[in-house]
Amino acid sequence: KHEGSIFWIMEDDARMKYFYAKYLDKWIKEVEDKDPHWDIIYTFKSSIDFYDLMHLKNVTLETDKSDRYYDQPFTNHSVRSGPSVCTAGYLLSKRGIEKLLKLTEKIIYPIDVQIALKYKELNMYAFSPLITYCEKDEISDSAL
Repeated sequence: KHEGSIFWIMEDDARMKYFYAKYLDKWIKEVEDKDPHWDIIYTFKSSIDFYDLMHLKNVTLETDKSDRYYDQPFTNHSVRSGPSVCTAGYLLSKRGIEKLLKLTEKIIYPIDVQIALKYKELNMYAFSPLITYCEKDEISDSAL
């Protein structure tokens, strides 16, 4: 049904939770039914606080504490995603790929951070529960 229009990107240390594999199409459809213009659906998200990490890296964000966006319930099996510092596993729609190419023409930060900094311009979701995990820790070998 989605062949050629959805791309699943997983890092080499990301693994599928096979128990949830049978639900993948159903959960994608749940998101599509509520937002046919979704860009990203994270299948894995970092538990590291994005805003705290950016503060440590001296990246100034244009938000104060009360304006920070964290995951909000969206469907039975997804949340409207706030920024994440992980690109270990995520789905991209064709539209999402086109938007990301424009938003990341000039790479200033690691790509996961750059995507997260543009979260207000992207329709980002995450499965809940997450259906992939990282075999190692969830911090990139080159991120810090």
